[in-house]
Amino acid sequence: MSGCNSSNTEEEKWKEEFRKKLGDLGVEMFQKAPSSLDTLQSMKNELEKLKEHQSKNLISPKEFTLTHIFADVSKIGDGDYKESPMEYNFDVPWSMQIKHVKDHLGVYLHCKKHQPDTPWSIQCSFQMEIVHPSGKSKSLQTEYVYQEKPGWGWPEFLKWEEMKKEYLVGDQLTVVAHVTIRKMTGIE
Repeated sequence: MSGCNSSNTEEEKWKEEFRKKLGDLGVEMFQKAPSSLDTLQSMKNELEKLKEHQSKNLISPKEFTLTHIFADVSKIGDGDYKESPMEYNFDVPWSMQIKHVKDHLGVYLHCKKHQPDTPWSIQCSFQMEIVHPSGKSKSLQTEYVYQEKPGWGWPEFLKWEEMKKEYLVGDQLTVVAHVTIRKMTGIE
């Protein structure tokens, strides 16, 4: 969380410098009336820089939810997995994965961003949840920074037999990911 505070402080410092530049440009504009068009263009350029800065470093959190019903879950062999289709949220591809890990169900959130030539990261918090149609659910929550490793989650989310008895309906399992992106860096 301290990373968020320094990010906010950096953002406030940048905004203050921007406000000062705008104020200086405004005074200059009235002192040099003939060049006011150039000054207006300069102010417009500064505003564009602010918009670009905000889009590259999300100032407010972005949220989305992924939901997928996995079929033929009881047929997943030990060490095997099933993955949901990829979905794009905020121009980034995401998917979920369930895995049979010995006597447990593993549940993971994957960020499928592939950008090898430019460093990037996505700082987020997420909650993975399995849901029974009756409303019963089991969930776990964490924070993670996606960079090079595409997936993060829990290899022992739930005992395999408990999942089969309490959450599997017609050999289908509903998995939901609630994701909050706190900061994106280097995303094209």
